[in-house]
Amino acid sequence: MFFDITHQPKSSEEGTNFRIRVLRQPDVKFDNLAKSLQNCECSGTSECSAQDCVHTLNILLRSVLSQSEGWFCVNKNLWLSKEAMSIDAEVKTSQHVKLHDGMTFSIDLVEKKCGSPSDRKLMLTVSPRPTLFVEACNLGVFYADYIDNFQEDAANKVKALRSFIKRLEVTQAYKPSRDDGAPRIIRTPQSPGDLPSNARRRQIVSLGQSATEQKFKLDEAGMAAEEISVSCYFEQYYGYKLRFPNLPVVNVGDSAKKIWIPMELLWVKEQPVFKFPPLQMKDGFKSIHMKCEESIRNFDANLSDKHRKVVKLLNPTLLKDAFGITFKSEAENITAYFVDSPPEGPREKRGHVKEKRIKAPKFADSPQMVRFLALKSGFERHTRKEQEVFEEACKKLLVAFRTEGSLCDEPKAAYDYDTFHSVLRAGDNAESPLKRFSPKSDMLLLIGLDGAKEEQADALARIRCWCDKNNVPTVFFGVQKFQENMKHWERGEKGTNVPEIRQAVGYARALITKAVHRCAGRVPSTQEINLADLEDLKKLLKETMVVGASLVSGQSDPSDDLPSIAAVTTSLGDHFVQYQGRFRLQKSEQKTIVNLSDMLKEMLAEYAQAHGNRLPESILYLRESISKNHFHLIRNDEIRKIADAFNELCTQKPQLVVSNAAPNITFIALSKRAKPRFFPDGDIIARLTAKNLKEGIVVDTMDIQAQTAKGWEFDFHLQSHSNSCDSAKQCGFISNTHYYVLKHENRWSQEEVERIVSLTLPNSGLLWH
Repeated sequence: MFFDITHQPKSSEEGTNFRIRVLRQPDVKFDNLAKSLQNCECSGTSECSAQDCVHTLNILLRSVLSQSEGWFCVNKNLWLSKEAMSIDAEVKTSQHVKLHDGMTFSIDLVEKKCGSPSDRKLMLTVSPRPTLFVEACNLGVFYADYIDNFQEDAANKVKALRSFIKRLEVTQAYKPSRDDGAPRIIRTPQSPGDLPSNARRRQIVSLGQSATEQKFKLDEAGMAAEEISVSCYFEQYYGYKLRFPNLPVVNVGDSAKKIWIPMELLWVKEQPVFKFPPLQMKDGFKSIHMKCEESIRNFDANLSDKHRKVVKLLNPTLLKDAFGITFKSEAENITAYFVDSPPEGPREKRGHVKEKRIKAPKFADSPQMVRFLALKSGFERHTRKEQEVFEEACKKLLVAFRTEGSLCDEPKAAYDYDTFHSVLRAGDNAESPLKRFSPKSDMLLLIGLDGAKEEQADALARIRCWCDKNNVPTVFFGVQKFQENMKHWERGEKGTNVPEIRQAVGYARALITKAVHRCAGRVPSTQEINLADLEDLKKLLKETMVVGASLVSGQSDPSDDLPSIAAVTTSLGDHFVQYQGRFRLQKSEQKTIVNLSDMLKEMLAEYAQAHGNRLPESILYLRESISKNHFHLIRNDEIRKIADAFNELCTQKPQLVVSNAAPNITFIALSKRAKPRFFPDGDIIARLTAKNLKEGIVVDTMDIQAQTAKGWEFDFHLQSHSNSCDSAKQCGFISNTHYYVLKHENRWSQEEVERIVSLTLPNSGLLWH
């Protein structure tokens, strides 16, 4: 491991705030650090505090590493794992140069302005990267060995080496001339003993052509300047014939005067080969990425322990003692700790156990058999190639079941392939594909659907009914998305900070969460109707039509010219189990539903026909897919269109019974991607919910919400469905929907609105506050 702390100074008028962000672990971050630590003053000069802080952090980070038995300090800030020191890299090199698997840690301390000129932020960023580590060697030998042995095309190898060598510090392994002016016989350094005692350190500025091609002008007294190649120069003036004349020469001078030296006359000390591994060499770096994963997690674990010196240093009290920094009174009580590592007082009081990272729920009883069924549209069966791709993705999911879901034993896997047409044609007779599965208590069924949504609907309904009837835990997924995500499951394949890998991990955890729920509680995929809830809704929503509307963009890329889909559904009966729907296409750049009036007018007529020619007194309008900066625009436009539809229908059909000149409208915008996550606080709620929040819990008062002018009347969060868990690692794996009430003309109180929204969800039978 190699790490280096750099300081980038800003103006001395700024304050100080600490925040740590570990790039490899996005779910580990500091909390309770929103305030700025103001009026940072140092007992000495303005740079004294920052320089001391950099120096102390270097010492403390070395201390953290030295306490770990798995690390070995090579030289100053250069660290290697002891395991890596005994294992040569996957790259096959000659006996001259040894390459080992290692890792670099760049830790940057950066000051940034925050708010007023007197405030500032001091950001500590930790960026781990896998690398190759080279022992002390001759630069020419290293370059030649690398070119000859690394399995990659020539262009990529040269590009990677040039990017490394340009930033390299080397030792010049010969003395330019003797004091008497006579030429000096030199030799290629093969060991540190070959270096002159007064060898000069140089910085490589650029690379040139090969030694035979690179020429420069040689000025001699009394003679005209002549061009000579580097190889000829060293042979004529030093009596030294280059061993590698075809290797590039390097420039160790400035831009005004270039000094070209052959690589074989330069010496490299122990250091990482690549601080930034070239993307073109992902195959060669695959083993390095895999071996570094555990080391990175161990370092993260050190940072997440609030008793470590590194973490303690980030608290104002210790900063005050260590550097003589003074703060305003409001900043004195700020403490830094990780989200999954609460402060000491609450931790002891609640008996909360600190966990290192959030994972998916665990299987209580491991299924002994996992069956995969792939269904496709049309009449043709799956080809052998399609089966191989599907089974490869399924095998990776089984690995995820063991690593993320903590399966003790590897379950048996079975694979079946069929079509939607076969499921529908066979019905419930003996030819049905579902008859192949004998219902067992230790079986989990995962069904992949490959086809258009409209083709899946009927087959999906039939499969759901069969699985619920036979008590078979079943999880459905889309085959295309499943295969696309699971091909990135191998975390070390492309790096440690690749969005595709994070997405694959999240996708696998989502499937595991569903599977755990199905296996643990045998949760049916079709929900029973609670009659008591229906009666509550009937009383609350008397003479009310529930409207759901959504506008979905058809563009997957900004360059696409595809229309958006506007869809609207409305309730028909008083029991709110029967709905009708309409949809229209519109231009992608439009933010409001253009044809809302026409669609609502048709559905209001259907509603009136089902209610004895009576139009609704109230409308509950739930609108999806709205960003906050469009609240005002969409609310005004779509409320006007609702009123227009109501008035036009009354004009066209005067026989309709109307209670009010216009309906009372409650306009609710919802966001299913709400960022806040909520956790039990250790009291009765935690005991009742098994360490996780129960479905139906409402959060309508939050300290983190700014009490400023808002574009809505009130808002609340609703936990959409439950997630049982047996450890704090699994907290937070529940869907959290944020509701904004943009307009409220009905008689319902805020609590009644929350109750209405809760009862419209299929899994919400209770409402908690």
